[in-house]
Amino acid sequence: MDPKSYYGELSYLYLGKSYALYSYAFGSKKGVLAAIGYLNQYPFNYKVPRFIHTQREFIGDSYLLLQWYETAKNIYANLYGETEKPEYMIKYGYAASLGGSIEGYNYLKKLDREGVPEDYIDVYYMTMGFYNFNLGRYKLATEYMLYAMNANTYLKEDPHLLFRTGVSYYKLGDWRKALLYLELSLKKDPMRFYEDRANFYLAIINLETKNFREAYAKLKELSQEDKLFYNKLTQILFSSLWYYEGFLEVYGGKLGDYRKKLLQLGWLNVEDVYGELPVIGLYYLALKSKKINDEEIELIRTKKLTLREFIFENELFTFDRYIERAKEPLDSYLFFRREDAKFITKLYKTNEDTYLKILGNQKGVELLARSLVFLGDKRAEKVLPLVKDEGIHRFLLGQLSILQDKRDEALKHLQESISHLKGEDKLEAELLSVYLKGSPEELEKVIGKVDFRNERFSNYEPVVLVRTADLYYDNGNMEKALSFYKRVTDRATEDNNYWWSMFRIAVISESMKDNTTLKWVVKRAKEKDNIWSRAIRSLWEG
Repeated sequence: MDPKSYYGELSYLYLGKSYALYSYAFGSKKGVLAAIGYLNQYPFNYKVPRFIHTQREFIGDSYLLLQWYETAKNIYANLYGETEKPEYMIKYGYAASLGGSIEGYNYLKKLDREGVPEDYIDVYYMTMGFYNFNLGRYKLATEYMLYAMNANTYLKEDPHLLFRTGVSYYKLGDWRKALLYLELSLKKDPMRFYEDRANFYLAIINLETKNFREAYAKLKELSQEDKLFYNKLTQILFSSLWYYEGFLEVYGGKLGDYRKKLLQLGWLNVEDVYGELPVIGLYYLALKSKKINDEEIELIRTKKLTLREFIFENELFTFDRYIERAKEPLDSYLFFRREDAKFITKLYKTNEDTYLKILGNQKGVELLARSLVFLGDKRAEKVLPLVKDEGIHRFLLGQLSILQDKRDEALKHLQESISHLKGEDKLEAELLSVYLKGSPEELEKVIGKVDFRNERFSNYEPVVLVRTADLYYDNGNMEKALSFYKRVTDRATEDNNYWWSMFRIAVISESMKDNTTLKWVVKRAKEKDNIWSRAIRSLWEG
């Protein structure tokens, strides 16, 4: 064929486009660029070119293969401006939609069925699908994209279409179809343009459905070549692994030191919003294990949480569900367990604002307030106004006033709180209230309701028993006093309350001429050497 002939000249252009498509199929960007260079030589080889619009169109098509959408758009826009052919505007819209834009949407929307060139029906439907995908109209997007595949079965090989169809089904909650199309997009993407994004969605779906084996496989793909430290998709996914209950228990060992990597991601993004999820994750893991190291404390102290929403993968990313998950370990905390109270207080002291942003619901605030009061920490005064429940607020104010030696104020708050409380809170408020009032009869009545084997009340037992015994003693009711002092000595712990009770038993026994009991007290005193035992021996021995 004569190269200068009509078909010879046309074949020059199709040879260039064919080489571009061939190179694309084998994932060769250099080959596509070489084809563009070849096509650009067309006006030099043909001094009076007959197919200059075709040449420019083919160059635009080749730039599309490289995802150079702006360059392709400019070419199609110029072609449309010179020819006003709708196919060029359709291609302009196609390039714009691939780039995430909706430029040209109104023009294409106005084209009726007859206004679209027959050869471009498939591209038209696909472009309208991409536009609606960019607009977040995923149901309509899938309808258009399925129309396109029905109009041209070869589009079932198109990675742009397969990926967006898969993501649309993901957004619609149809994970089975999402898995199908996303896996296909990986196989049909020679340039690997969508590899990371497809693996990201596949990992999320498998995590949500607890298919941890496949999720881990996708995570490995996303973590190659140190992507963890520069790829935001990988960082978001890795930073959220703690959220998926059970995954770390199964695959945590294969990830290395997960908490250390979370720490690294937090510092890497300490100045932006991507550093917030690692901090929330560390908070959750710290609460769950009840352990936190100095490096983690330093990150939590330094990183300021905003919890502001941001756009990620064409969707509004919010922290709500992660915050809710981070609160779950609070169920295992009891404020009257000293180690629990100290750990909660430690987290709060590290960064007060971060504590309240993550655990600032009433459950977290009440636990903090109770822990601070339990430990006698002066920060309780700052936290108590955040407790919204009136009964609990007054109850804790009463306890705080006891610690501050404001007995009258404490009694007032405690008595006012009782009608608003229930369960153990109500019983404790009653116990403290009668303790302050100084009525042994009322105290004895409330003591009868308390199970001191309950961990919450176990530390109260010697104190309230001694208080009741002392009150009866002061009132001259020696029999009652003796019975309560003996209840104290029946306990295994030989502390100050024990020996004070032994001393009083000796005094009462002497006054009641109960030599048997007195001898027993002296005998016990001989077995120990402390200030109380020596006092007992000096007064009653011999």
